[in-house]
Amino acid sequence: MSSVTVAQLGQKLNQLSGKSDKHIAGQISELQLTERLDGGKLEQWSRSLPGQKSRTALMAVADASMFLKPPRSEIAPQAAPDKKTQGQILLRALQFVNDESRRMPNFLAERVTSRFQDAKWYPYSTHISYFTPNVYHLLDQRTASVRYVGGEEEEIKPNHPMKKKERDITLSPKGLTTWGAFGPLLPIVMGDILQSKAGWERWERSSSDRLAVFRFFVPQDKSHYTLEYCCQQDAKGTATVFKAMPAYHGEITIEPDTGHIRRIVLVSDLAARQVIDKASVELEYGPVEIAGQKYFLPLRGVSASVVPASSGHMGQTGYVEVDQSTLTSINDLRFQNYKVFRTEMRIVPEQTAANPEQ
Repeated sequence: MSSVTVAQLGQKLNQLSGKSDKHIAGQISELQLTERLDGGKLEQWSRSLPGQKSRTALMAVADASMFLKPPRSEIAPQAAPDKKTQGQILLRALQFVNDESRRMPNFLAERVTSRFQDAKWYPYSTHISYFTPNVYHLLDQRTASVRYVGGEEEEIKPNHPMKKKERDITLSPKGLTTWGAFGPLLPIVMGDILQSKAGWERWERSSSDRLAVFRFFVPQDKSHYTLEYCCQQDAKGTATVFKAMPAYHGEITIEPDTGHIRRIVLVSDLAARQVIDKASVELEYGPVEIAGQKYFLPLRGVSASVVPASSGHMGQTGYVEVDQSTLTSINDLRFQNYKVFRTEMRIVPEQTAANPEQ
């Protein structure tokens, strides 16, 4: 495992140009970024790669970096604004969130989830074969249809049963459930931030202008953020969702003149001996057109979790545990194909039952 900066990763990809897709994927998987790789550069570099294996490997390395600071070249050197201006930026963000929540239409969207884990599993089993710390393997990729109606979002369940070739999602940890990305999450977090501790972090460069980044800490008694993790198994092997409302901290990136929220990071501060050791969520927002109108909605995101786990081997008497470690799960989230949701209702006149005597 080699640690590299974003610039060094770019140099490495240039050196690998012309190699096979499988070879490049193997080389990328052995790298660990020390800085955050932004989405624009990720898309640009992905297009230059020869195949799906190398693109998937680059996605995993980039996702693992999402909770790090950006390279120095992306940090604007300007001095921090005064306290009054900082407060005005945060209030604009709150106003933006409230206004956007009120004007949001009913819509449909697709959420593409690519799940990575730093372990190898026995096929179609609940047992880990071996751990590969900081080297992430693609577990599966799923596309779900999501409906947002009246301020609530829900996943539309498919009518057809799961195909046999697909892995049962309860056989291995699904990871964090990223809920409320379209609507409820931002108002909840903004309300928590303004009732807690928030401070200036830095200016960041963007393609159009600079962005204001604030750090925040929300104690548990002021937290309304619900953490959901799937899945924990009880003594009978039944999979259940773990829920908590923890203290949390993170960053929020705001367009200073408009209050538009471009990025938010939520890192849960979990108590000892919980089902889950670490839990972090990152979401990036941008303009999306629905029915001719522009709205700020999630474009991509990452959720990361760390849980206790054990590996072993399949012996004559069954599975034998030989190693205790932690399992890191990273879910890459892409939101796409937004379109307006319309319901059609046809009123059928009540029919009077025929009189048998007539």
